[in-house]
Amino acid sequence: MPPTLETRRPRVPQLAELPFHSIYRHGFVRVAVATPCVEVASPAANVVEMLRVARDAASGQAVLVVFPELGIAAYSNEDLFQQDALLDGSVQALGTLVEASKEIAITLAVGMPLRRVQRTFTSRSLLRENAAAPLPSSAGAVPPLQLAPSTAPLNALTVMAAVSAICVRLASGGASGPPAI
Repeated sequence: MPPTLETRRPRVPQLAELPFHSIYRHGFVRVAVATPCVEVASPAANVVEMLRVARDAASGQAVLVVFPELGIAAYSNEDLFQQDALLDGSVQALGTLVEASKEIAITLAVGMPLRRVQRTFTSRSLLRENAAAPLPSSAGAVPPLQLAPSTAPLNALTVMAAVSAICVRLASGGASGPPAI
């Protein structure tokens, strides 16, 4: 069945087609860095707050909102990171975010604990329009870190390099292209 005006996706304009006063025409993007109020070991409640913050950022015409690396589960869970309930709840919460992302015109950079081969890692993903993709090393992000007491937090320069790589991709029309602002 051919798309109708209600169901078809709008065409993403080329950079030269954007108004001169649009920051996106000149290769800049508006990025929101979020610090949501989270509840420890409550991924479902944290996703509700993350969606509220993402909607606020989208209404402010940001194209990317960056959440803390363990924002879905909260950061200070310590031994709870080894509990199936928290890990399974985080995966379910990510699914909720993926589903809700089709209603929000913004890319979300989120993180959560993820168990693979009986080890727990910090996992980072980009969500855009009902799709999720892990942040690969080639995008400037560091490989997943194993959660352990000796694990240092991400270096600010590493985070900025990852965000810069994402912004360059968005500004150059990658993935979904620049917004029509």
